[in-house]
Amino acid sequence: MKRTILLLFLGVLWLPSCHRNGAVSRLFEQFQNPPTEARPMVRWWWNGNAVEAEELKRELAVLKEVGIGGVEINSIAMPTNAPQTEAEQLQWAGEEWINMVKIAAQEGKRLGMITDLIVGSGWPFGGRFLQQPEIMQRLGLKKQRVNAHSKIRININKYLSFKSEHAPNSNITKESSDVSLISVKLIPIGINALEEIIDLTSQVQDDLLIHQVDSRDYELVFLYNERNFKTVYHGSPGADGPIMDHYQIKVVMDYLNRLKAIEKETGIPLSQLIRALFCDSIELAGSNWTDDMAEQFKYRNGYDIVPYLPFVVQPPKAPNKYETSPMLAEALKRVQYDFYHTIIQVFLERFTRQFQKFCSENGVLCRYQAYGTPYYMGLFQGNMIPDIPESNNWIYSGARDEAATSEFTWVQGHGYMLWNKAASSAAHIMGRKITSCEAMTNVQGVFRTSLETVKQADDMNFITGMNHAVLHGFNYSPPEAGFPGWVRYGAYFSEQNTWWKYFRKWTDYNARLSAVFQNSKPTADMAILGPIRDLWGDVGLSRPPLNVKPWYYARFWQPISNLGSSCDYIHQPILETAKIEGQELVCGNMRYKALLLADVESLTPEAALKLKAFAEAGGKIVHIGKTPHRSLSFTDADKNDRIVEDAVEHITSAENVLQIAAPEESVNFIAWTNGLMKKIAMKPQVTISNPQSHLYITKQYLGKQDIYFFANSDRRKEVEFNATFNTHNKIPYIWIPATGERFVLPHQERNKLHLKLDALESVLIVYEPEDLDLPPYQIQSSPAKTTPLSTSWDVKFEHIDGRTYSQKMEQLIDFKSSENEAIRNFAGTVTYTTQFENSGVFTFIKLNDVNEGITELVVNGKAAGMKWYGNHCYDISKIVKKGTNLIEIKLTNTLANYCSSLKDNPTAQAWTSLYVTQTPVSSGLGGVELGE
Repeated sequence: MKRTILLLFLGVLWLPSCHRNGAVSRLFEQFQNPPTEARPMVRWWWNGNAVEAEELKRELAVLKEVGIGGVEINSIAMPTNAPQTEAEQLQWAGEEWINMVKIAAQEGKRLGMITDLIVGSGWPFGGRFLQQPEIMQRLGLKKQRVNAHSKIRININKYLSFKSEHAPNSNITKESSDVSLISVKLIPIGINALEEIIDLTSQVQDDLLIHQVDSRDYELVFLYNERNFKTVYHGSPGADGPIMDHYQIKVVMDYLNRLKAIEKETGIPLSQLIRALFCDSIELAGSNWTDDMAEQFKYRNGYDIVPYLPFVVQPPKAPNKYETSPMLAEALKRVQYDFYHTIIQVFLERFTRQFQKFCSENGVLCRYQAYGTPYYMGLFQGNMIPDIPESNNWIYSGARDEAATSEFTWVQGHGYMLWNKAASSAAHIMGRKITSCEAMTNVQGVFRTSLETVKQADDMNFITGMNHAVLHGFNYSPPEAGFPGWVRYGAYFSEQNTWWKYFRKWTDYNARLSAVFQNSKPTADMAILGPIRDLWGDVGLSRPPLNVKPWYYARFWQPISNLGSSCDYIHQPILETAKIEGQELVCGNMRYKALLLADVESLTPEAALKLKAFAEAGGKIVHIGKTPHRSLSFTDADKNDRIVEDAVEHITSAENVLQIAAPEESVNFIAWTNGLMKKIAMKPQVTISNPQSHLYITKQYLGKQDIYFFANSDRRKEVEFNATFNTHNKIPYIWIPATGERFVLPHQERNKLHLKLDALESVLIVYEPEDLDLPPYQIQSSPAKTTPLSTSWDVKFEHIDGRTYSQKMEQLIDFKSSENEAIRNFAGTVTYTTQFENSGVFTFIKLNDVNEGITELVVNGKAAGMKWYGNHCYDISKIVKKGTNLIEIKLTNTLANYCSSLKDNPTAQAWTSLYVTQTPVSSGLGGVELGE
């Protein structure tokens, strides 16, 4: 039998002489017994606000039992296909609803749980109570080409009629939005100057435009203002309706102050019921205007935006482009930058900062998601403001099957891992303890999600700086709603899920790591600056281009982590205000040794001067692709261009400043990044002998403890490598997040380790100066040789719906290929029983093709363990015997095939119809091998 250890150490093994002091660090105590704030929370959808006190208490107890640390009360519309019950749908912020909030918060506190509360219902902020002046606005454009000498005759009311987008079950039934015409312009094809534009606005009479075109070709451009074009997404009763104007302080504060009714009705301060108020993603349907936006623009930029509006308004789905002279195109790019920069400034000042201020004044924390759609309303700046910046990872995004490839991948066009880096970088700089993540958001894999998928995505959240999970989500669903109950969204975190009985394995795992990351400090050697502000001038705030241009920007964190280092993503205001100490760029609480600019063409003068100062101090700077050569704003453009040009030119020849070509998408990104780091003499935090795309590392520290998190993101492949640490004479220990244990690691050269991680395995390597009185890490083993077990099986099926049935199988099969419908659509726990003969050589049982299932193994009546992710190989050396051995394998699968088969269940069909791969999916146990 070959023995392969999980962690092998180079050199002759030696155990440290231990001070028998029994010392246990505070951090390890938190790792073993995570505090409540480290435990995962759930978004608790109060579907339709049809909630009742006793059911609220019952569901809280259910969540507590499986290790959930808290809830986010999230009032939301009743799902369209939900079974009806007799429960009344309560009005948001009404007396009965407030009483339910009180009951839930107090019961949560009694159970030792946290309660957060979403502001409003659904998203974003809005409600039927808003008046017309309080409703959000957006400027829009409608254009058409008109030829020379043609005649224009257009009915404005018909031409500018647009269908409103209302959420299902909205109380607003008006089909068209409210549109007011601002201007009509003829813009010449190939325009050189604004003076060439012909204003036809005054020619509109009785909603009719009639005009004879002269000898030039034009774009006919209608600029309009629109209201009531969108309602709150899934607003519950009372908070459904139009979306509020987020650019008006009074409107924002009036909306927030509605929550003071909770204190007024209950007599209990909000802070005694609620930990944090929560703002969901900023999805304002392209809102870009408010009553005083033009005045605000002129105040901030020194010129009038109105003449430029036909050029700079960029609808989310249709780029607004013109044929112009190069000189005018350059000027318009700068004006467009100023326009969107102003929009973000006003939004952050009047909404985000007011929200944080309200939370602080009322003694609660501010939890805030800065990403959104169709615009990023200050993705990086917005995360700097709240107490708890929050991101959002997705699974089954973009028509993909998470298990189709064993290695972690993500949908860059969606952007969610970039959101993680934006939120965590801001938290690092601002010194925030918690960076939370709306975790496992899922609309195309409901009922398919496995705990293995959850772990894989969760590990990558930790790698990208998330340290608190708010699961998406847990549905308030009373027993009388049946199966699958009320399902608003999510990965179906439900007591009716097949794997719910194992769910605590993941919640404990997650909480242990969250406790470590929340209570230690982050590190990052490199800062990455992207071309976000260039893109404002090119395409506006639209989300997709910012996710993928340039292609490598949003992915840079991956090879950097694969190579044993870490990075933060910064934006220009952070660079402008950074300090320089020695050869480091100090941004708030973080210190960076290198600044990487990803195809950045434009800088503010302040950012350019700071770049120059950093280079002169010896800081490492890399211009990738393009080099900054211009300023951004239309105001004082020539003067500011010279400042930027001079600053960049001054440092171009410095040894510590590197200019390199941007990588091609076909490049080996790890090798390319490794070459870049070598060129600037950037040593990684831990040197990996053979970096691989599925091995990720991040580092934290606390006092004299150096903490390294290693995660193998591949579901099937193990990874083996040498690691060299820069920890001097500290002693290495291994902390096992799956179990909460820690051990001293045998070693000779303390800083050089040979490591091996099994599939989807993760560990903490913690270096400490003390010799702790701990047991040595025990060598784990794996089989050198395996033999397929070919035998018949007695198979018992215990269905989630309570049915049980048995079958004799001559061989193991994929359930999806079974002619038996009950087996093909099975969901629950299946028990395989058989015997095998052992001459004394077999000491392992390896389960193959478990299809994301959770397994338990019993040999001769003794438990060999359970596995819920990665490879399912069991060491049975202590319980196997010579001769005949009885084995029992329990496998719990997902609900996917069963829910797909429920053709008369509207809820099940609504969600399974969105699957990106056809059902039935592979299920059951595909094979068993005996190992020696």
